Amino acid sequence: MDKAERAFARALVDAPGHTAALHGLCSVLMGRGEFDRAAERCRQVIARDPADVRAPLLLASCLFELGKSEEAIAQLRTALRASPQSFGRALKTCVESGHGRLWLTPSVAAKYLGIGKDG
Repeated sequence: MDKAERAFARALVDAPGHTAALHGLCSVLMGRGEFDRAAERCRQVIARDPADVRAPLLLASCLFELGKSEEAIAQLRTALRASPQSFGRALKTCVESGHGRLWLTPSVAAKYLGIGKDG
């Protein structure tokens, strides 16, 4: 366990379920390639605060890295229904992942993610 993980773990002992600490711990775990553990932390945030915008994007990124692309896309679609203004961040999640998706135009991506005219 590195210093950052210890710091977030201590914060969570003091304030279990603290959203910012869970986000931070998720980011640390993702940076180390521990996508299963990071995904669990993201799910904790979503269960605690369904309106959270960042956690579903982080979860989708973890799912892409775990080879669960369809589940990741479903997570992004759900997130975009709740927060259509997050399209840019969702698109970034798709294309930055080593196992993500890449489209040639944002309009095709929007349609695929369910926010286009026919989505």
